[in-house]
Amino acid sequence: MAATAAVAVAVAGCTSAGTSSGGGDGGEGARTLTLALDTPPTSFDPAALVGGSAAGLPWQAVYDTLLKLDADSEAVPNAAEDFELSEDNTSLTMTLREGMTFTDGSPVDAEAAKASIEYVRDGGGAAAARLQGMTVEVVDDLTLTVTSATPQPLLPFLMTQSQGALAAPASLGAPDAATAPVGSGPYVYDAANSTSGDTWAFTRNEDYWNADGYPYDTVRMRLMDDVTARLNALRSGQVNAAPITATTVAEAEAAGLGLVQSDALWAGLHIADRDGSTVPALADPRVRQAMNMVFDRPAILQALYQGQGEVTEQIFRPDGDAFVPELADRYPFDVEAARALMAEAGYADGFDLPYPDIARFGFATPIVVQQLGEIGIRVNLASVPPQQVVPAILGNEFPVFYFALPAITPPFDVEQSLRPQSNWNTDRTEDPELSALIAAADQATGDDAAEAYQAVNEWVVENAWFAPWALVTSTWATTDGTTAEPVVGSSTPYLHTFR
Repeated sequence: MAATAAVAVAVAGCTSAGTSSGGGDGGEGARTLTLALDTPPTSFDPAALVGGSAAGLPWQAVYDTLLKLDADSEAVPNAAEDFELSEDNTSLTMTLREGMTFTDGSPVDAEAAKASIEYVRDGGGAAAARLQGMTVEVVDDLTLTVTSATPQPLLPFLMTQSQGALAAPASLGAPDAATAPVGSGPYVYDAANSTSGDTWAFTRNEDYWNADGYPYDTVRMRLMDDVTARLNALRSGQVNAAPITATTVAEAEAAGLGLVQSDALWAGLHIADRDGSTVPALADPRVRQAMNMVFDRPAILQALYQGQGEVTEQIFRPDGDAFVPELADRYPFDVEAARALMAEAGYADGFDLPYPDIARFGFATPIVVQQLGEIGIRVNLASVPPQQVVPAILGNEFPVFYFALPAITPPFDVEQSLRPQSNWNTDRTEDPELSALIAAADQATGDDAAEAYQAVNEWVVENAWFAPWALVTSTWATTDGTTAEPVVGSSTPYLHTFR
């Protein structure tokens, strides 16, 4: 596995995030950080915030979160200076720092935090699902408790994400909530120097409690969906940091750019229709196992990802508690054995498989078509417009699809993909045996938790719910004088790590 690392390499001729030049930058000598984004934010409305990509960086500038993640993806204090998860993993109590205010002057207190959490919970956005069934109780002016009806070890993590973002109560549900954020974060949105859908500008929040944690006076973010444009902007010093692709890492290194890398995403096939409601053959585990055996993972790692990452047959991180080394060769590349499994399941002649043809993942489509064709699975491609990709996939329009998802911690990975209500369990598959294993993991702690999550992993691999190919390395490139710290499982450095 490529080690998670932040590498700073000098680059000749590139300007650093040093002196600004007016235009809302804060005056002579002010420090400006300019980031290129490959994915635009959709909204500043707390109920519609998205994370897990560069699209989360703009809202991180204006909204403080109750907790934050350290480099190991462990929740640590932030706006809440103290927190405690109950032994049964059902309640999280947090105590806020004294004296914090929102940029409209209202206090950041327990009532305001409760209002923010409940607004996200009831807002119907992507973040709402993970708060369903949870209640928020104000204990005193600065203390609140979030309680789940069932054990939820992911509670601290959620408070580091959009579910824990703090917005001024008066701004929640306001007509301009999507474009005029009112938070208590390190920066204030500078609408005058921003351009809708293209550029987002921020100036320092002088009243922020942790100003020393954010060394820049101004922050600018620019949408650049073309990686060549991002590399050119890095070389010329127009931006200080930007996401790049596996195919451009060597080019960035040759240009003397620094690299911030993290083995963040597991990539491969989601075999979503495990009940066979659309494609009956997929209900047979032997068919799903055969689909795993037709992919030459080492060859795919080199061809698609330039060797940036490591092969895997598991959706859990190799350095995490749920990983089972003995499963590493559960599905060796063996087309003949895969054909035998198909025949044993009664599908020697194969079957038709609807599959989304997504431009963003076009590099993977030929391999899927060719290799599944080796066992008679006839892949029927359906074009999906870019703006419809996520709605189509999460809306369960396709029984099988390729995607790359974060692999962070066992509780996160279970919540993301394995529960009946998980966003990425798109067919809402529920198996009593798996549900019992997850319930045991929810309540376990310490070594018992590791064993419980390994049992979950073993079941998922044996039943071939997915056909993972690799844990892929995500890379950001930086100019001289700019660094960022990778966070385990995150493809994008968090704003608080940039220096």
